Amino acid sequence: MDFESQTFDTATFLEALASGDPSFESCEFAGCVLEGASLHGARFIDCTFSRCALLNVRLEGVAFRDATFRHSKLQGLDFSRCNAALFEVRFEDTSLSYCVFQSMDARRASFASARVEDCEFVRTDLRKVVFEDTTLRSTRFDGCNLAGADLRTASQYAFDPSKNKVEKARVASPACAALLLPFGLEIDGVGRGGRT
Repeated sequence: MDFESQTFDTATFLEALASGDPSFESCEFAGCVLEGASLHGARFIDCTFSRCALLNVRLEGVAFRDATFRHSKLQGLDFSRCNAALFEVRFEDTSLSYCVFQSMDARRASFASARVEDCEFVRTDLRKVVFEDTTLRSTRFDGCNLAGADLRTASQYAFDPSKNKVEKARVASPACAALLLPFGLEIDGVGRGGRT
């Protein structure tokens, strides 16, 4: 079923999901709380999620194209289950915890004033992704392509540059000193979580 230019709360969102493989275009999801639900096959085009909480929601085959999460909480989501060809998401002032971005193209993602904690980016294409004023606490980057990524205003990140492609990634001093921590260096003023 197709939904266009509508506003959804938790109850109406769950009702729309029950219609089977719904497509949402230019819709607003306000204050929706979903825990353990399945969004299987849903398509979100030019949609905004405001003050929503998606907790351990299953994302098999979900398409996010020009979607924005604003002032929301995302926990336990496996974004690598999404439709890779249509993954274009902005995370604005949103908390992401225990989320997975694995073996996927996330070049059309952006993070602004986001709190990313205990998340995993594994073999993820993050070329030129901007992490503006984003906290990356205890977040793992392994086998990622971070070429041209902008981490200048990000904080608490630490990853092994020898295990990721980092050519022309933009980082700020003194935060970039944290990139040397995986090599066993003890750097005054730099904690294990990146910028202090």
